[in-house]
Parts: sequence; structure tokens; C-alpha cells
Amino acid sequence: MGSDAPPQKIFSRNSSGLVREISTSQAFIYNFMAIGFYGFTWATLFSVGYTSSFLGANVGLAIVLMAISAIPFYLSTSMLSSAMPRAGGDYVWQSRVLHPSIGFASTFSAWTVWQWYFASFLGVVMTTVGYQPLFALLGITNSGDANIAGQLAAGYGQYDNTPVFIITTLIVLFGFAIAALGIRFYVRLQYLLFAGSGVSALTLLGVLATSSNATFISKLNALAVPLINAGNQSQINMTSVSAAGGYYDCIIKTAAFPSSSFSLGNTLLLFGIIWISFGYAFWSIYNLGEIKKAGNLKNQAIMQIGSSLVFAIFLLALWALLENVIGVPFLHAFFNLYGANDPSTFPLAGFFTPYYPALVAAISSSPAIWGLILIGATFGIFQVILIVYFASTRIMLAASLDRVLPERLSYVTSKTHSPLVALVVSAIGCEAFLYLIVYQYSSLGYFSTAGLATQIAYILISITAIVFPYTKRKIYEASPAAKYRIGGLPVLTLAGVLSLIVNLFIAYIFIAGPALGFLSISTSGSIEFIVGIFLACFIVYWIAYGVRKSQKIDLSLSFAEVPPE
Repeated sequence: MGSDAPPQKIFSRNSSGLVREISTSQAFIYNFMAIGFYGFTWATLFSVGYTSSFLGANVGLAIVLMAISAIPFYLSTSMLSSAMPRAGGDYVWQSRVLHPSIGFASTFSAWTVWQWYFASFLGVVMTTVGYQPLFALLGITNSGDANIAGQLAAGYGQYDNTPVFIITTLIVLFGFAIAALGIRFYVRLQYLLFAGSGVSALTLLGVLATSSNATFISKLNALAVPLINAGNQSQINMTSVSAAGGYYDCIIKTAAFPSSSFSLGNTLLLFGIIWISFGYAFWSIYNLGEIKKAGNLKNQAIMQIGSSLVFAIFLLALWALLENVIGVPFLHAFFNLYGANDPSTFPLAGFFTPYYPALVAAISSSPAIWGLILIGATFGIFQVILIVYFASTRIMLAASLDRVLPERLSYVTSKTHSPLVALVVSAIGCEAFLYLIVYQYSSLGYFSTAGLATQIAYILISITAIVFPYTKRKIYEASPAAKYRIGGLPVLTLAGVLSLIVNLFIAYIFIAGPALGFLSISTSGSIEFIVGIFLACFIVYWIAYGVRKSQKIDLSLSFAEVPPE
């Protein structure tokens, strides 16, 4: 008998353990909600976008141009999805097309480590954009609610952080529990979350559509009177407010915001804000191993390109109504002063976080309307926290199947088909970042350019699309994308080139453009930290390579093949 060793087992197991349970329509909603009806991105766009940093910018035009410019990227990811429909998304693509070390470093840093930061940050946003304004409005007639609003505002202002930390921790743990119940449970819950945030968004649009600028001015002035009287501030008082004709006009006169002509350059710089959320309409790629008919290119285009374009229509409607009802002069004036921490904004900013959901809710005097808008807003934000769990764990699962990460991370429960160990790791990661955000406020400087961290991955996805038809010809020719060519060149390659140009421009904004509110502020320390995280993940791959080599396992064999379903 021969004594030859058995052939090496390429993957840690022959099946991912996931089950295809997501329909095309469910994936469409998933991606639509990944962009998010609400979130700090849109609060920033409709506040910072009107400051002097973007003088002459047209927010509506920026939305249109961003939606058009995003099509090549989403066409690229749709084609790549149909070619390699496996859990882990671009981890699989980049690791097979570019290099395993690049694929792991890119996706584990951008879509795992940094998503833990975003998830914990969004948990805080749920409190500051949703709950705090609601309790503030309810507190007009109830001192108990006013006290709660004050406690939440104190946490946001770094005076008393514990209430925000406790609430956000509960949100993170609740997200973990739901994700652990599996994708079948989630896609059913998704309808409730979509309905809640959808009703909220429609209520907000309805309030705007049935209100005039005069109505908003009247409501704002009435709201401000007791706040100003209670504020006891020398910088702003009822005498000066009355002389100006009310708080609304007082803000405009105080700001003396300069008039300007249209600026295409500053309009395009708004891409840096919009893309931070608008760039997530491909998020279903991490669940490609759980989507029915994931190899169908038409279905992928509906999920990704379709969801982004429909969301752009919603954004345009919101933009048009906000400018019509609140008024461009007030948006310019108030948020320019608010960004400069001007005392004239304190009566309102000290009452609630004065972003558009709260401003619109305040038009109504109905607690039911307040609840529909502000509680419904948290439904959509919570959805994004949930899908961070799904994306990060599927990347860990895929890397574990490839034997880059420990095999234990690919453990999937037989009952719910959830990667439970990976979920625990993600929950711990979220809590670690939450602690830094809430209690180590000085550390936020390291995270200030977080948008650049994900932009590295967008750039590498674009490069993957460009070279894939040439470096993985056999897989490409067998894919639905192969039949689409222009001038003899693959459409995937052409789309990748256009996508690369757009994403390099957005990376430039993050590095050299104006500060994007709390979303992104370019600092050398933050950029170095982002590069450091990427390099750390890069080193992790090579450590894994060395460990597997010592175990007589050749990792290159895994990356020569598409992973198992």
C-alpha cells in the first residue's frame, strides 16, 4: 500500500452553511434601507451643505449628479455579483482578482472594523436625532420628558455620557439578538422596519407639502419665545428678536450670509457628503450566498442600480420641500451660525438637535406627528446597524472558509443559519468603538476621516471591475456580464474606469476638501490611523499565510477557486 498523504482540503469546509432565502424584492428593500431614509449623512447634507464651506452649491443638483455618477459603480458591482455570487461580496472578488492580501485588507478594514465604528456611531445618532428631539417637544408640557431630553442632550454635549452609552449599548445588543435569529427572521422584520421608516418619511414629506414658509416662520418664532426667555443670554433676547421681526428673521440678520453665484465646484464637493450613505446601495453583496437567483444580472441591477435611483427621487423630493418651506436664506443662516457654535443658535440648539427631522416635526403641534417622524426615523437608522452585523460577519465567514481567519469564525448554527461566533466578535467590536466615541471624546480625531477608510475599498472594487475580464477570463466568460461589450471592450471594464474616476474624486474630497461636518474632517492623524488599520489587516493576512504554511496548508489554492456556496 502507498503512504502518500491525502490531498489538501482546500476550504475549511465544503459549504458555507448559509441558505438562499432572500428574494430580489427583499434585497431591493435591503439596499434602499442601507442608504437610509434617515441618518447623520442626510442631517449633514441638509445642514452643512448650506454653510459657507459650500458657498454657491446647489444641493438638488448635487443629488442628481451623484445619482448619475454612481451608476457605473453599481453596474460594476451588479456584474461582479452575477459572476461570483458568494457570501462575502467584494472580499471574494478582490481576493481572487487582485490579490488575497489586498482583498482581505480592503474588506476587513473598510467593511468590518470601520463598520463597527459606524454602527456604534449610528446608535448614538438614534438617540440624538430621534429620541432627544421627541422628548424635548413632549417636554414643552411635561417636565419629566424635558428632564429626559436634557439628559440626552448632556450626553451629546459630553457633559454626562452615561445615558447615551446605556441606550446605545441596548441598541447594539438588540441588533445582535436579531442578527443571531438569522436572515429568514430578518427579512420578515425588514418589512416592519421599512414600514416604520417609510411612514415616518411620508409623514415628514406630508407635513412639508401641507405647510408654507409663512407657517414655518410662525411656528418657529412661537417655539423660540419661551426658549429665549428661559435662556438668560445677553447675546440674544426678546428685545433684539422682536426688533428683527421674530427669531427666524433675527437669525438671518445675525448671520448676514453672503450672497453668491452658482458654483459647480462646490456642488460637486457635496459628493463627499452624499456618497457616505448613497454608496451603500450595493450592500446586499455580502449576502450573495443567501439571495435567490443571485447570479441573475437583471436581478442584481434591480437590487443595486434600481434602489439607488429610487432613493435619489426621495432625496430630491425632500430637498425641494425643505427649501420651499424652511427657506434657503434661513438654512444658510442658521446652519452657518450653528456650525460656528454661535450663541444665537443656542436657544434652539439647546432645546433639541436642530436637524431637519426635528425642525419639520416642530411645525406640527401634534405629539402623534412628532412620534411618527422621530420614532419612525430611528427604525431606518436601526436597520443600518443590523446590516452592519450581516456584512461584517459574512466577510469573516468567507475569510474563515478560505482559512485566513480561524475556522471557528465560520461556525453557522444549524437552526438559524447564523455565523454566531462572528456575530459575537462584531458585537464586541461595536461596543469597543462605542466606548471610545462616548467616553474618550478626544480619540474621535483618529476617526474624523472615516469616510476615506471605506473609499479605499470603493477604489479597489473599481479596479477589480476593470481587470476582472482579463485576469479571470474563464469565470468572466461564463458570467452574464460577458455578452455586454462596447467597441470591443467589456462594459464591466468601461464601467470600472468611470467608477474609478468618480471614487478617486471623492477620495480627494475626503483628503483635501472642506470639512464635512461630523461626517469627515481631514486630519493627518486620522489619515495615518486609517492607513494603519489597512496595513494591520494586510499584515494579518501574511501572518495567517505563514501559520498555514507551517501547517502545510497552501492558502493560494483557496484563492484559485470560487468559494463553496
